[in-house]
Amino acid sequence: MVGSLPVWLVLLGVPFLPLTVASRGVVATGLVILAEVAFWGGAFLAGPEAVKRTRSWWRRVASDIGSSGDSKSVTQDPESRV
Repeated sequence: MVGSLPVWLVLLGVPFLPLTVASRGVVATGLVILAEVAFWGGAFLAGPEAVKRTRSWWRRVASDIGSSGDSKSVTQDPESRV
């Protein structure tokens, strides 16, 4: 899963390539697809437990972002989550 990080970092340099806008779009799309395949390929190799942990982390982050408008979530101690 760590192997996809360099691909994401290379994506930041795509706008500065001396290519047409359409070519940069194709390169960026290819890099995003490559990074996702590398990430999920690494997750597959890491095993089902790693995939469960990653998905549970994403769900927790998404619920934190979704509830950030609540006044209750602002006053809640962030260390109280388990």
